[in-house]
Amino acid sequence: MKTILSQVLCLIILIYSCKKEESSYPSSSIILGDRKDMIINSYDTLIIPETFQNAFEIDVDNDSRPDFRFVSFDQNFGSMAWSHAYGTSINCLHSTATILSYPEIDTLFLNITFDTIIGKEVTIYRRIKYSCVRFDIQDTISEILPQNKAYVRKENQVISKSERFVKDSITMTHASYSSIAMPHYIGPDTTVYWQYIYADQCNTMKNEEVIFFGIKVDSRLGWIKLLIMDNYKILLLETGLENEK
Repeated sequence: MKTILSQVLCLIILIYSCKKEESSYPSSSIILGDRKDMIINSYDTLIIPETFQNAFEIDVDNDSRPDFRFVSFDQNFGSMAWSHAYGTSINCLHSTATILSYPEIDTLFLNITFDTIIGKEVTIYRRIKYSCVRFDIQDTISEILPQNKAYVRKENQVISKSERFVKDSITMTHASYSSIAMPHYIGPDTTVYWQYIYADQCNTMKNEEVIFFGIKVDSRLGWIKLLIMDNYKILLLETGLENEK
């Protein structure tokens, strides 16, 4: 009888020890937007290149070490002949700060068109377009780009540790840009203009809609809540990360 009681007691102790040990680790999945048992940081911060606030670092676990940096960039080519290339990115700042992502291989196509205007003189516009969209069967492949993309989620969706998290600098959006048409050849009765267009549909992310990025810092899951506008404005709203248990 004593032997049976001893075995039962040992079993109870073992079960309790296991539960206690399991509870000391963060959970294997979380619900985005659920604030229970989370470190919450609220920002309501607008990141845009028109001001000095074109980059912003966040410390999601409040340990005085930045984990992620958001950038709203304005790629000014220093010439009035080019439009500006606006865009946004998220950068992981250390090896244990990672973002939920998926791999994608983008193909950049080269499309060349000619527009001819016949009047007193002949004007020809040669447009050289680089795009992730194949406009014509004659388009050639300019470049193949393997990239990591941020996996966009919505509130109340679930993320888990079994998903793919990477440390990377990930482009979120990149607006199209182009040069103005510049004369390349001027003849007695014919002028040829060249124009370069970069239609970057490779990096298109939802605008004007609140989205969540899944993140993992050390072994803890969390999220970043934000809104992107006009392909280059970032409104950072909130971050959540599991408490250490």
